Amino acid sequence: MGAKSFCCLLGLVSLLGNVPFSIAACSNEATEYYTKGVKLGETYVKLGKPCQNACLQEKLYFFRRAVELCPGSAEMQNDLADVYERLGQYPEAIGHYQQAIKLEPDLPVPYLSLGDLYLNASDYKNAVEYFDKGLRLDPEDRLKKKAARDAAFRLSQGNAKLDQQSISGVLGGGELSVMDPAGVRPDRKIAVPINFKTGSDQIAPESAATVRELGTALKEILANSNSAAFVIEGHTDSRGDDLANLKLSQLRAKRIAETLAQDFQLPADRFAVKGFGETRPVSPGSTEQDHARNRRVEIVRVDVSDLPKLASTGAAEPLKANHNAAPSPLTLEAAVYVEDAQSRPKKLEAGETLKSGDGYRVYFLPKQDAYVYVVQKDATGKLFYLFPNAEWTSKDNFVHANTPYWLPAKDRWFELDKTQGHETIHIIASSERRSDIEDLVSRADAGKASDEFTSTLKLMGVKGVRADRNVDVDTRDQKTVAAPLDQFSKEGEGVAYSVGFKHQ
Repeated sequence: MGAKSFCCLLGLVSLLGNVPFSIAACSNEATEYYTKGVKLGETYVKLGKPCQNACLQEKLYFFRRAVELCPGSAEMQNDLADVYERLGQYPEAIGHYQQAIKLEPDLPVPYLSLGDLYLNASDYKNAVEYFDKGLRLDPEDRLKKKAARDAAFRLSQGNAKLDQQSISGVLGGGELSVMDPAGVRPDRKIAVPINFKTGSDQIAPESAATVRELGTALKEILANSNSAAFVIEGHTDSRGDDLANLKLSQLRAKRIAETLAQDFQLPADRFAVKGFGETRPVSPGSTEQDHARNRRVEIVRVDVSDLPKLASTGAAEPLKANHNAAPSPLTLEAAVYVEDAQSRPKKLEAGETLKSGDGYRVYFLPKQDAYVYVVQKDATGKLFYLFPNAEWTSKDNFVHANTPYWLPAKDRWFELDKTQGHETIHIIASSERRSDIEDLVSRADAGKASDEFTSTLKLMGVKGVRADRNVDVDTRDQKTVAAPLDQFSKEGEGVAYSVGFKHQ
């Protein structure tokens, strides 16, 4: 955040010259304080340490004294704003960035810094405005161009939710770059709007998709980096008791970190958590929109070597792996229903014979959030999706725990065509998106792909099957009949269940 500060651009600042005019015009005392702040960062660079916490507080003291003595320096105002931003004191940062702009309207850095800050606050209108102004002055800043496009897209889509690509764009890429001359690593931080149940650390159902995108992005980053680690920071709005908000923000940060580690099989030792309560608002107002922006989780990428340092100073709490809690088996309740001679639904049993024109439906209910594929292999060996399929249900195959799904939707039924032979319906659940399955289905016209698909499912298999419950099935004549279903499960990341039948 905070595009490169002027202290970074200055490098070695000398009291004797080679300083920007507005700083050179300041008193010797103001320049001394400013130079001490810059050189403090350089000292941390020489020691191989990031400028965090105590270092930033010291820099804050020097830069604040410099600005008090020389408030007309845009450079000093900008660098003070940058330190405030890195300390999470966003209202103060906004004020000093705006003061820098007022003093020198042609400087791009404070505009771009405000664009970053507002983007992180999900205030896309202001983000677009400040990015636009900054890029007019510095059109070659590629990173800010990318951020500006992201802000513009979210504004055009009605504040579109974060997706895996956006999160990876901010937090991914190569290893953290070497600290700049001020002793501060360029921030990789993104605010993620995750809703929780009121007064609780339980993640609200409507935020499950956002958590999924976040987990998928972090899993990819960790798979490609031996040094990436993340601090999950929790924030609340200003309503309620201060201490209660602080505790709640810590619990929510921990809940997110635990969910990421458990549901996406991510190493717990790559995470730390920190709650800030209401102390770091990104939107200083008191409207519902302001409160919503302030209730957030921020994901900060750090180097894994930084985690012990953060823990030793109390800046973050390491996430402890729960070695005693075995992951629960992936479990799905499901059945394929066909019509009997009296046009009443019954569960399809393996090996049954069906005729062209017979109706069939598929039901499933996941016990955990998962990706589900329902694939039919017809008599010619062709594979095609019953789910996901936008024609009948959804184009997205991510499903929510304890939510029933019917294929096709409502009281509709599929009908068998006139191509006779052996057919199979496969129901597959996975904790992760299965690109291998998607690739095989996309090449389903080739016999080899169909054989590979069958072999892949055999490796997934099931741990066990239970049939101890019924579900209400709508008939074609709009009546309801109770019919049995199966519950199948398996330890690990995926489970597959298939039922074959003769089509005559």
